[in-house]
Amino acid sequence: MESKRQKKLREDRESLISALKKFRSIDKVAKALGKSRSSIKSAAYALKKYGHELSFLEDGNDYNKEVYEPSPEQIAEACQEIRSNWSKHDRRRNLRSDWKAKPVEFKSVEYRIHQKLSSSVGNE
Repeated sequence: MESKRQKKLREDRESLISALKKFRSIDKVAKALGKSRSSIKSAAYALKKYGHELSFLEDGNDYNKEVYEPSPEQIAEACQEIRSNWSKHDRRRNLRSDWKAKPVEFKSVEYRIHQKLSSSVGNE
């Protein structure tokens, strides 16, 4: 039996997915859900954690946000880059706090790269 929290998360995911199927504009999605535009980013991050792939595209604007799981090739390439170009000291210094890896918990490079890539959001 699912808890109240699990039920709420499931309902939120279903609500966001149904809104995304109808609209391509983030503003329209936010309005349909009765949320602010900034809260959609959080919802997208949360939804991504459950394995969904989202792509927000706002017409007439350069805003293009994708939330995705990285491919094994992307993870391997990023790991190789870190191993070849950074010293151990540089790795610790260059890893940003939003990778959710505390310096004292120096997890494997692969794990942290996976965490970073799976939470990547590009504005390209």
